[in-house]
Amino acid sequence: MGTATAAALSAAMMLGAAAAHATSDEDSRANIGDGNAKTCAEVDLGGDLIAVHDGEDDDLANVVFDGGELNTDQYLTITSVVADVSEVTGIVVKGGPGYNVYEPGERELPATASWDELRAPLNPGGEIPQISHWFVCGELDDSTPTPTSPDEPAPTTTKSSEPPETSEPPETSEPPETSELPETTESETPGSSTPVSSTSTTDESTTTEAEDEEQDDVTPASASGPLADTGFGAGSLIWVGALLLIGGGAALYLARARLNS
Repeated sequence: MGTATAAALSAAMMLGAAAAHATSDEDSRANIGDGNAKTCAEVDLGGDLIAVHDGEDDDLANVVFDGGELNTDQYLTITSVVADVSEVTGIVVKGGPGYNVYEPGERELPATASWDELRAPLNPGGEIPQISHWFVCGELDDSTPTPTSPDEPAPTTTKSSEPPETSEPPETSEPPETSELPETTESETPGSSTPVSSTSTTDESTTTEAEDEEQDDVTPASASGPLADTGFGAGSLIWVGALLLIGGGAALYLARARLNS
């Protein structure tokens, strides 16, 4: 009776120790979740998927890691992230019926890489299961250009052509000077009291040209040819003068004769 009791107590103690050992083997740096989470929203992590290793849609260009081979490794170590990653909000490691959520800077997990020996929670047998898939949530820096693959040509920027130089507008010639308005002089029309305005040009150049033309048209008398022959010579003039003297004397004599009678 005492032997049976002692054996039962020993077995209970062993089970209790095993349970305590299993509980203590959980990773205190992680939050445990049940199910098969595959997105950041399902585990309440901000950001988007920046790295995925699930055997179907693998995308691992943004992280540098060690281990984490699916269905083979029990541990995953992320040594660094690329410069495009501005923030890592969490790492999820799935294995067995549950998953562990690691948040940088929380529960003694370093805020920056490296993050060592990340794993899934214990399975019902108290053992660390092999990793079935894992992913990383975070944000990418939009200001950093995305690297191109070797097959793709590097993007080139096209320099915009400079606009052609515009020629200066031609200088406008000054408008010709307008002649002054002609002055009007008033003159009276015979038989009318209403003054009639006549227009006279005041443009000196026009007047001068007109005078020059008139002077050109007038020929001096000295420049003309010899006088026309009228039939009277110098002798004829003498005889005419003599006749006039004789006629005048006769008229004077007759006048005196009349006075004396």
